[in-house]
Amino acid sequence: MGSALIFLGFSLIAIGAIWATACGIILLVRAFRESLLWGFGCILVGVVGLVFMIMHWDQNKRLFFAHLGAVAVMALGYGLLMLTPLATGNAFQSTRLATAQSTPGTSATPATSPTATAKPSQSPAKSESAKETKQDLIAKKKDELKELYGSLTAWAQRLQEKRKLLHSDKPDEVRAFNDDSAGYQAALTDYKSQAAQLKKLQEAK
Repeated sequence: MGSALIFLGFSLIAIGAIWATACGIILLVRAFRESLLWGFGCILVGVVGLVFMIMHWDQNKRLFFAHLGAVAVMALGYGLLMLTPLATGNAFQSTRLATAQSTPGTSATPATSPTATAKPSQSPAKSESAKETKQDLIAKKKDELKELYGSLTAWAQRLQEKRKLLHSDKPDEVRAFNDDSAGYQAALTDYKSQAAQLKKLQEAK
């Protein structure tokens, strides 16, 4: 669910950005047709473009509403991305509960058959040593997952704060945010994989 929201959110942002860029190019063409002063003014000062559209409203009213539509599409994309921390947080909780509730399986002691008595039995000291080694491995894995969970939680909070301050008109910021989000998703996938490995280890006889 979280991955689908992220994909849809970034797709809407990309569509809105392309849409807004097309509107900006059309506005520049019209401004330069009016005069060089208007054209360079729109390039150097963003608010000049808005002033130009208002002063030439009959010609640019459709372009104005088209630009608003692009902004609305990007805003919808950002809104979907804002929902992803909640979705991934639920995934964290479900994985954490599954890990916490899993306990090492208790195997039943097989009945001793008459022929089994003739076979050499496993050394109690060796069996106890293997059990301790497994318990140590499980404890170490739990500590690693606990530390990774804390890092992922802080990462998700940091991404949420970045979304609030992200400027859609700054491609470098959007690109850096996208890279950070991709790294977060990769780390989350690794966390889930390690949690599944721990569960299998706990259930192993």
